Amino acid sequence: MIEGEDKLIIEDNDIENNTTDGVVMINSQGYLKKNKIRNNGRNGVLFMHETNTIMEHNTIEENQAVGIRVEEPSRPKMKNNTVSKNMI
Repeated sequence: MIEGEDKLIIEDNDIENNTTDGVVMINSQGYLKKNKIRNNGRNGVLFMHETNTIMEHNTIEENQAVGIRVEEPSRPKMKNNTVSKNMI
């Protein structure tokens, strides 16, 4: 879980097999790119409370809930992500 960061960079990681969500960003800004986010117990990625991250070139698959969950008022910018085989 990441909260209140404004220059965050999460890049080139394998984020997998967590019992809950893969990545949770709360009221944060920055970059989430070139990650493999898979096989997590809930959502692959969860954006909450005004998170305005740039998310690109990630693979998000086989998570037990949704691949990407965005709760308002978050407004991430997403492009060229692959989202597949999530349960919901």
